Amino acid sequence: MQEITTRSSQQNELKQNLNLKMTSKSKKAKKVTESTVEQLLRKLVKDCGGFAYKFTSPGNRSVPDRMCVFPYGLVAFVECKAPGKEPTKAQLAELTKLRNLGHFSTWVSNEIEVINFIMSMKDLLAQYKNALEVERS
Repeated sequence: MQEITTRSSQQNELKQNLNLKMTSKSKKAKKVTESTVEQLLRKLVKDCGGFAYKFTSPGNRSVPDRMCVFPYGLVAFVECKAPGKEPTKAQLAELTKLRNLGHFSTWVSNEIEVINFIMSMKDLLAQYKNALEVERS
């Protein structure tokens, strides 16, 4: 139960920080678009010490929008959508192919889903870090 409470408080803290930054930048409410979701993803991945590369693969349609590379060799593929939109069948099939190869792959369409993705990556990063420390000792 402690882990759930901690994770929830971390999510709330992250949301509050985002709201403060968003409201301090502009008084007008912006319409959330796919681009807005992608920008948030890039920012939060960078805050974790990683990079969210724009992923394109000439000759291969429906690949995920972003390849997120984190410390300790953690890589995730993320399809970004506008709020209320879902990936196409071809995009879902591509995410499944990557998952079947052992890669973390998902799709996000709003701020909450991006935050949940980042929290999952932070949990995995902690596990990777601990595994490396054990291996080195």
